Amino acid sequence: MPQIPLFLITGYLGAGKTTLLKNIINRQADNRKIAVVQNEFAPSGVDGMELKRTGKPFKILELNRGSVFCICLFADFYRLLSALIDEYKPDVVIVEVTGLADPIAVAQLLETPELKARVYLKHVWCVVDVAAYSRYARKIKQVIHQILVADTILLNKCDRAAPDEIELVKKETIALNPFAAVETVSFAGTNPDNIFDAQFSASVAGRVGQETPCPRPPVETAVLRQAGATTRQALETFIGKYAATVWRLKGFVRCREGNVSVQLVFGDLKITGAGDYDGPTEIVALGDEFDAKTMHEDFARLFPPFLATCIEI
Repeated sequence: MPQIPLFLITGYLGAGKTTLLKNIINRQADNRKIAVVQNEFAPSGVDGMELKRTGKPFKILELNRGSVFCICLFADFYRLLSALIDEYKPDVVIVEVTGLADPIAVAQLLETPELKARVYLKHVWCVVDVAAYSRYARKIKQVIHQILVADTILLNKCDRAAPDEIELVKKETIALNPFAAVETVSFAGTNPDNIFDAQFSASVAGRVGQETPCPRPPVETAVLRQAGATTRQALETFIGKYAATVWRLKGFVRCREGNVSVQLVFGDLKITGAGDYDGPTEIVALGDEFDAKTMHEDFARLFPPFLATCIEI
């Protein structure tokens, strides 16, 4: 069986990885059989739901309880990926990893005999949130490693950043990884067609040396689920209480005024209509300072007289 090209999407929390993946699916899914492996830190399918809203044909495998680059998940990753390849016979595999993943060891991982027989690493995208870069990049080693292994660095959300800020982030990323192509974009708006059509060449990830991967960061996570509906005002009050202490909050919420999609990235909140969403309310929160128990109690008050469920890791 020939090796299948594997494309990797990395980037920190809220950088725009899922938006990039949606763009790729919209452009490529009608011409190629795409298998998607979506890796979330918390046990939630919020991002998978977002992808399915494209209406395009693809097969998805969700691994939502840690990083696929962690040795504890490797056996599951290999077994489930192999089953996906055997069943679906995709032309390409695209892996979107959690924003908390450290992909420095991806080249070594894909060199293991089990995976090397099935896939090869063709291209790595790293999505960088230019507007939030200065708040986290210099303090979090995972972000540096994500930039180091990238073939293409997308400096995203340039519509929200000043020109001098964009130029500073561009200089820093080029200094870290002079081998990568660097694009300044908004809404992850790159054209990946030539990358899919190009002949295979060695990925930057194979040239980053033998640096030791980072351990799992100390992050509090919570998944909040509820079948009922709340009000838009109550939802905004709830999110406002945690906006300063939660790094990332995302999901879908059933509101009496109409269902909505919620995206919070380091204090920047977006609530947009999601009239095509018909599932339950589901919110994922990640951070290092919020109290999950208190969040659970506050969330439950949004849906009286029902009780919400909170799953913590």
